Amino acid sequence: MDPEAFVAAIRGDTVLAAVMLVQNEIGSVEPVAEIGRRLRDKGASCLFHVDAVQALGKMPLSVGEIGCDTMALSGHKIHGPKGVGALYVREGVRLGPLYGGGKQERGLRPGTENVPGCVGFGIAAELATHDLEHTVRRMTELRDRLIQGVLACDLGATLLGPPPKGARCATFATFAFPHIPAEVLVHALEARGVYVSSGSACGSRRKTRSHVLDAIHVPRHMEAIRMTLSRETLPEDVEIAVEALREAVREIRP
Repeated sequence: MDPEAFVAAIRGDTVLAAVMLVQNEIGSVEPVAEIGRRLRDKGASCLFHVDAVQALGKMPLSVGEIGCDTMALSGHKIHGPKGVGALYVREGVRLGPLYGGGKQERGLRPGTENVPGCVGFGIAAELATHDLEHTVRRMTELRDRLIQGVLACDLGATLLGPPPKGARCATFATFAFPHIPAEVLVHALEARGVYVSSGSACGSRRKTRSHVLDAIHVPRHMEAIRMTLSRETLPEDVEIAVEALREAVREIRP
C-alpha cells in the first residue's frame, strides 16, 4: 500500500481510516506506522484503526509505534478459541455501543462475557508471543523453504505479494497457477492431507474472483491458493506439502 495515496484519500468528513497490518490473502506487511505518522502530520481528525488479526504472534506489535486509535486481535489465528478476540482502544477514544441492552463489555456489547474464551485467548497470546524472535525466525526459514520448493517444481507457479525477502509475513506463501481452478486444487490437496485456502474466509460465500487478485493485476487465467504455516509446522510438513502440490497440479493440468 502507498501511504501517500492512502492519506491523500482522507477527506474532511472521513471518520475512520482502517488498514490491515498483514494483508490476509497475500501476506504483505503494510506500512501502518508510516500511515499513522502521515495521518498525524496531516492533522486528520478521523480515527485510525489497524486490523492486526493476521499479525499477532508473527511479528512484534506496538500500538505506540503504530500510532493507532484502535487495534483488533483474534484468538483463532494463534491456536486460541474461536469466537473471541480483543480490541485495543487508545485512552481518550470514545466508542458507542453496538446495540442496546446490558452494560457488559464496558457498555459496548450487552450479554454475558465469554469468560472461558477470554482466558483461553489470554493464554494463547502468552504462548504466541513467548520467545517471539526465535519463532519468527524459524517460521520464516520454513516459509522460504516452502516458496523455494514450490517454485523449483516447475509448475508455472507465480509467487504473489512481496518478494520472498520483502515485507512478507513470516507465515504466508500465496501462489497463482495458470489454467487451474483454485477450488479444484484446494480439494486435490485436501485429498492428500494438505489444507490450503483459495481466499479469505470472510469472502468464502462470494463466488466472484477475489478483488485482491485484480488489484495486483493477476491475469484472469490465473487463480491462487494461500499456503500458511504456524509455529507448530515442521520441516517434514513443508516437504509433504510441496510434493502434494506437485502431484495435484500435474493431475489437474490438462
